[in-house]
Amino acid sequence: MLAAVRRAAAGKGFVIEEYPSPELRDTAALVRIESAGLCGTDLQIWNGTYIGRTGPIGPSLIAGHEVVGRVVAVGARVSGVEIGDRVTTNAIEGCGKCYACMRGLDHQCHDWRHLGVTTNGGFAEYCAAPARTLFRVPDQLESRHCQG
Repeated sequence: MLAAVRRAAAGKGFVIEEYPSPELRDTAALVRIESAGLCGTDLQIWNGTYIGRTGPIGPSLIAGHEVVGRVVAVGARVSGVEIGDRVTTNAIEGCGKCYACMRGLDHQCHDWRHLGVTTNGGFAEYCAAPARTLFRVPDQLESRHCQG
């Protein structure tokens, strides 16, 4: 699949390249990306200034956490989304065990994973996202594409 990959050695920017398709965990869904938004975090990743909670990003990352797409495959233990669903993501997956997570406050988890920041995200043709972070999006809500 094609992806916009942040290569630490490349300086600023992303490199558009062939990248292996994501592996699908039992609790994840594979999403074919229709649209991806660009936010301040993505710009910091782009220019190499993102530090984040765990320090600089690794040597290879697909950014992008503001996405809309269609589910094309689901893991064996997935419920709540089905193949063909149009979805967006919360982007943050908590550990599921700590005080914050047990109260539904994944964004306050001290061990969260963040799509497009700590795990590969949606600046690609496909993205594997934890199914519990996905939300259905009605088909009548259009994805607006920027054209340059």
